[in-house]
Amino acid sequence: MAEEKNISAKYAEERDRAEAEAREKETKALSLARALEEAIEQKAELERINKQFRAEMEDLMSSKDDVGKSVSVKLKCLGRRCHTGDTVSLILQKAYASVNTE
Repeated sequence: MAEEKNISAKYAEERDRAEAEAREKETKALSLARALEEAIEQKAELERINKQFRAEMEDLMSSKDDVGKSVSVKLKCLGRRCHTGDTVSLILQKAYASVNTE
């Protein structure tokens, strides 16, 4: 009788451990999905801003005046800093790192 209780307790512990592990994995998956959704939304926003900056840059470059070259160079530098791929990649890396440390 005691042996049956030990076996039953052992299976209950294994079941509880498996359920806890499943909950942890589900939580991690939900966190990653949320981080991905936020990154996609931020990427869309950055692309919208980038498009707006590029349109403004085109307008400024097409209306050059006596300082046109200076404006053109500054805008090209600004355009390089607005590259969205690096930003989204960095966001995803941070999200993944924060989920892995929990």
